[in-house]
Amino acid sequence: MFLGFDLRHSETWATLGVLIGGGMLFSTLVLEHVFALNPCYLCLSQRYCMFLAVFITTLSLFAEPRRGIFPVLTIVCCLGGIGFAFRQFYLQYVPGAAESCDADLNYYLENNWPHIQDIVSGFFKGSESCGDPSIIPILSCDAFLLLITIAVLQLVYGPQSSYK
Repeated sequence: MFLGFDLRHSETWATLGVLIGGGMLFSTLVLEHVFALNPCYLCLSQRYCMFLAVFITTLSLFAEPRRGIFPVLTIVCCLGGIGFAFRQFYLQYVPGAAESCDADLNYYLENNWPHIQDIVSGFFKGSESCGDPSIIPILSCDAFLLLITIAVLQLVYGPQSSYK
């Protein structure tokens, strides 16, 4: 028991994952809308991975806790987000790497209507602004690692869960 929560239950870990992931998503929205920090393609890709991981963890609260597919899907989403964070690390710390990126989405929208393949490739390759120094990929990677730890604990305690 910790603060009245039994840590041997899958639902406790899933709830903690939803709260932490939701808090991370809320903080990204605050950075974007309050502090006017426009996200680049890779930041948006990491945000979508975080949203998907939180959504899957939320679904696990409504399903049978002994099913291990939800924590595994959460881990897969988090690994995708870590991959995007490492791509952003690469663009920030390797000189000249950001030159291979596409233009920002705002540039496409202002100058000409973008093709869907330009937008999709931007989410995987990044944009020129992804190379700007930022602490966001470090915080994102930490959040994904924390969600992976929570999903592993949810997976471990799932078969033993007895809330009914």
